[in-house]
Amino acid sequence: MRRNAETLYGRKYNFKAFSSPNEYIKSHPLTNYAHFEPYIDMIDNGQENVLSSQKVVFFAMTSGTTGRNKRLPILEDYKGRFFFDAACYYFYKGVDYWNMLALKRVIYVRGSSPPADRKQGLPRGSISNYLGASYPFTTTPLSAQLGHIKERETMYIHAVFGAREREVNVVDTFMASMGYTFFKVLEEDWKQICDDIEKGQIDPSLSIDDSIRSDLNQRLSPDPQRAMELRAEFSKGFEGIVSRIWPLVERIGCIRSGSHMNYAKLLEEKYAKGLPIRNSLYLASEGMIGFSMSADDSYVMLPQWNFYEFIPAENCKEEQPDTLLMHQVVKGRDYELVLTNMRGMYRYRLGDIVRVVDFFYQCPVIDIQYRLGQMLNIKNEKTPESVFYDAIIRAEATWEGIKLIDYTATESVVLERMLGKI
Repeated sequence: MRRNAETLYGRKYNFKAFSSPNEYIKSHPLTNYAHFEPYIDMIDNGQENVLSSQKVVFFAMTSGTTGRNKRLPILEDYKGRFFFDAACYYFYKGVDYWNMLALKRVIYVRGSSPPADRKQGLPRGSISNYLGASYPFTTTPLSAQLGHIKERETMYIHAVFGAREREVNVVDTFMASMGYTFFKVLEEDWKQICDDIEKGQIDPSLSIDDSIRSDLNQRLSPDPQRAMELRAEFSKGFEGIVSRIWPLVERIGCIRSGSHMNYAKLLEEKYAKGLPIRNSLYLASEGMIGFSMSADDSYVMLPQWNFYEFIPAENCKEEQPDTLLMHQVVKGRDYELVLTNMRGMYRYRLGDIVRVVDFFYQCPVIDIQYRLGQMLNIKNEKTPESVFYDAIIRAEATWEGIKLIDYTATESVVLERMLGKI
């Protein structure tokens, strides 16, 4: 509050008057993206000192899973803080961070960035691509990570540059669903991928900008020997393909909870057979939230990144419900997360419902349950996706010769029509 007291926003809400968290909570309303959008427009038009006293250098674009894409400001110190904390995390876990990463390559699979339909303003894209562009050990060139390319073409480029490398020790796909898409593209297009690696040239029919194609072709040197090795393995099928073409890979890194559980199951059963699937961090476009300290899907919250508040799940429909702080939450209860951070998001309702499953010293350990916008609602029953997924998995166990790949759901009144109620 002190650091941003002289910003446009800080003066409007009188940050100088806040001397305690309770005063801040009583004086400042809970917010959503619509509250900040006019200020973000100012930043995008070149105005400084709006939400934060630090310089905004990038807009993290949300995926739009519960609505349209949002622009969220990234400050110039964000990368440095992220990599420092990541190094501390791996050191605590007993992993030699730099040896693990710098001496081997990482296949860092990320989706395409949302198109920048603008004439001016700051650069923008997904937060994962923004961070991944700074990794010197990733296989995919920077032009493909930050270029505005369609999803299928992006996965194809990841597959070409990933497959040509032998010494890979991590495949990081951010989300299990993205990992499944990546390996599906590899399986479907492996013949053309091998041709590209052999010739050192990206498929001429691939729909990408000429500038991106030129950069990729300069970085893709011909490797007939690697192409021959890959053809031999791919022709045998794709079960356990990760360990067969990248024998040094130790794990698959991706989010595997919530709506990604089925994709993680598919990865484990086929492409990544025999390898652990783990996610190290809980990272949203809105901010870094937690690190995983165990083999399950739970995360220790990071108080150095955000000031957290918690709305009991039963009160989420209220516009301005009372909130709890980190020391007040109860193990086994569900809460909506509220963030305040240096990036200029103040009492921001994230929309993620998490469950407190434990405590690491005094920090809550949380498990992601669902997004507020991802609920089934026919008769105001508010069924979360986790309940729907459990029901589908139980149903799948009774099906013969049928395998669940993906699912979708929408409200239906067919049963009511059959019963003559409407």
